[in-house]
Amino acid sequence: EAAGLQDVKCETVTLTQDVTDWALFAHGLVFGNPLIDEIHKRGGVEPEEVEQAILTALRERFGREPASMPLLATVYSGSAA
Repeated sequence: EAAGLQDVKCETVTLTQDVTDWALFAHGLVFGNPLIDEIHKRGGVEPEEVEQAILTALRERFGREPASMPLLATVYSGSAA
């Protein structure tokens, strides 16, 4: 209740996402979120190198396209106190 919430619940949700293009997915992971800012700030590696490393890791872990990737999310809910 210190945060102004009561009856707080935690739920784990599992989903499976179909992926048709790992290259596009890897590109989005690097260039489509704040990771790109961290890459530029830290320097020493080009964003395309990070993208290629992610692409390689995705294909090694989940196989070639089309593939399915399991997702896991933790959802918190509550009501105002």
